[in-house]
Amino acid sequence: MDALKKILLAALLAFAPVASWACSGPDCAGTLAYEAFGDVKSPKSLVVFLHGSVSAGGPADYMYGPARRFAEAHPDVVAVALLAPGYYDRKGKRSAGSDAGRRLSDDTDEIIPALEELRRRYKPRKMFVFGHSKGAMNMGGVLAKKPGLADGAVLLAGIYDIPALAEYRRRAQNGVSTIDMVNRIPKSARIVLVHGDVDKDVPLSQSVDFEKKAKAAGVQVRLIALEGVGHDFNGPLSATGIDALDALVR
Repeated sequence: MDALKKILLAALLAFAPVASWACSGPDCAGTLAYEAFGDVKSPKSLVVFLHGSVSAGGPADYMYGPARRFAEAHPDVVAVALLAPGYYDRKGKRSAGSDAGRRLSDDTDEIIPALEELRRRYKPRKMFVFGHSKGAMNMGGVLAKKPGLADGAVLLAGIYDIPALAEYRRRAQNGVSTIDMVNRIPKSARIVLVHGDVDKDVPLSQSVDFEKKAKAAGVQVRLIALEGVGHDFNGPLSATGIDALDALVR
């Protein structure tokens, strides 16, 4: 019966009108829902994980596992898996707003207040962000639109130049071009880009071009290009990203 209830709940969440949902309760920051891992009163670091577009549909909680494991490995860290606007998890949590049809969208106006509230709530000495694909695009946008809010970032298979991506995909794209705002990223921020060289969804050139322009602006950025790796989060992409995150929080 419990399994049947979960299936029915997931179906209702998938097809319910987005406008009827709002985020309320202790697991909401701004308008966005989240799951927190690590019971630390005064954490050394707060790390916020953000998923990609999950274009196949369904729950967007694939960052829950990495966030939980990261908190378990770092007793002085609180790890938060954030749900982007309009997305939901298997437990019934859902962020307010629209998921933009599971396509690219600039969600920074909702993400920035959520990150600000999380930083006030947990009072960490430092905060880092970790994003994949669309999540990396939006976390990169946060670095430029709200300088100093995050102390660093690990961005996996990210999108930084929307016109270039539109040309590559041969169709219009929505999103935020962080590459045009690199001068606004604080020089103190540390950024690690991780990208596979056979990524057919988001080409490696997105990270190569961003690294080049960001370095020219004096930003501390490093690109790790993975041979034979595509866009899938699982496997070498996520493992390399977690290793990079581990080095940032030390």
